[in-house]
Amino acid sequence: MSGEDPRKPPPTGPSAPASAADHPVAGKRALLRVFARSAASLAAFVTALLIAATWYTGTADFQGRLRDEVVRTLQSATGGRVEVGQIRFSLWGLATEADGLVIH
Repeated sequence: MSGEDPRKPPPTGPSAPASAADHPVAGKRALLRVFARSAASLAAFVTALLIAATWYTGTADFQGRLRDEVVRTLQSATGGRVEVGQIRFSLWGLATEADGLVIH
């Protein structure tokens, strides 16, 4: 045993040891740690979102929806009947390519 009375309250005042939470550098480190974790979580979420978007834009469902929207927009703009054979969309090039496009 160290000889200190266990019932005695801990010392206070300038001679008392500072806790890690009271230390200004420890507070900044904790804030930086929270910021770094938040930034890493956001980066992971955005990466997952881009992967999902890349996958979805290649599906037949998306191509069909895109074809319907292109036909609807062109019919509205021209007032004629529109046919589209095949349509492809590139997310990275932000381009749409249509084959067999006929406007009557």
